[in-house]
Amino acid sequence: MADKNYSLQYDPTYRVATANDLIKGRQKMSLREAQLLFIAIAQVVHDDKDFKTYTTTVPELATFMEIDENSLYRDLEGICTSLCSQVVKIQVGGENAKKGKKWKIFHWVSSAMYDNGKLTLRLSDDIKPYLLELEAHYAQPFLGTLMTFRSYYATRLYQYLLADIGAKWGKIYEWNFTC
Repeated sequence: MADKNYSLQYDPTYRVATANDLIKGRQKMSLREAQLLFIAIAQVVHDDKDFKTYTTTVPELATFMEIDENSLYRDLEGICTSLCSQVVKIQVGGENAKKGKKWKIFHWVSSAMYDNGKLTLRLSDDIKPYLLELEAHYAQPFLGTLMTFRSYYATRLYQYLLADIGAKWGKIYEWNFTC
């Protein structure tokens, strides 16, 4: 982990700016894992050249996530273990690339550490191109909006639609869904 740690800031008006390729990548995680990841990604600002290592306390995190503090203490190790092992797979070359021809797989989080009520977290350097210095083809929902969803799949659908809207900006389009 880096020498200097920064406190996580809990601001629902922060944006979770993420490249569309990363949003549309194959991924699976729990709602709590996604929420912790969104909070970490929301700390990244446009001018950042590198990721920082962030710390927070369990009570602060539980309050922002609107979950029971004792439940978070109980589940935090599993959430962080899963986030460190979770991978995302993206197609290289965008949506027009032949399926299966070129892809990239990487981890979301490089490290997580818990010590006496304090969580320290660092995003994986592999996702830098999808979060840092974004100029085009990205979505940036509000952190507060992403925290309101009660299902991981609803969150994914919302992000996917935002990424799709950005890709079709200025065009007339229609979505059809089946369940």
